[in-house]
Amino acid sequence: EDQGEYESTILIEAGEYVNDEGVVNASVRSNSEPWFYEDFEDLGDQKVDNYNNKTITGRVSVWNIVDCGVWGDTDKRGKYSLRFGKNATSSLTSATIKSRGIGMISFYLSRWSSSDGDITIAIEYSPDGKDFTTAATITCSSDALQLYEIPVNVSGDNYIRFRQTAGKRGNI
Repeated sequence: EDQGEYESTILIEAGEYVNDEGVVNASVRSNSEPWFYEDFEDLGDQKVDNYNNKTITGRVSVWNIVDCGVWGDTDKRGKYSLRFGKNATSSLTSATIKSRGIGMISFYLSRWSSSDGDITIAIEYSPDGKDFTTAATITCSSDALQLYEIPVNVSGDNYIRFRQTAGKRGNI
C-alpha cells in the first residue's frame, strides 16, 4: 500500500563538502506482480500464422520477430503462443525499450516435439538495441511448457531479445 512515486530532499556530505540541495526520486512497486508482462494473446488476431519476419504489437511492447509465428498450439498458457521456426535463426526482439532496468525475466518454453529435438534460446538485453549481452542460454528438452526464471539485474533502459541458437521449433 506504500507503492508510488516519491521525491525528497537529502543532505550530501563528503569530507568538508556539504550540499543540502540534493533531491532523490524513487519508485516503489510490489514485486508480487510483473511490471512488464507479455502473453501474445493479442497477437492471434494479427494473422501471424506463418514463419515470417514482421513487426507485431503485443500488450506491453512492439516486437520484431524473425522466422516466428503465433498459433493456438497445444503448448500455450492462454489461447496463443509464439513459435520459433525450424532453423536456429529465429528471434523475438522488443522494439519498445523496457525502462527502469530488468530484474528477472520469467517465461515458459517448450520444444515443438521430440522429433524436432531440443531447442536452445539465448535471453539477451541491450541498452542500444544493437549490441546485446547474453543473460543466459537455455536448452529445453521438454514437450510441455517449463517455467524459466533468468536473473538479469541490470539498471537503465534496455531492449530484450529471445534468440534461437540451436534446434528447431519451440513455443514461448
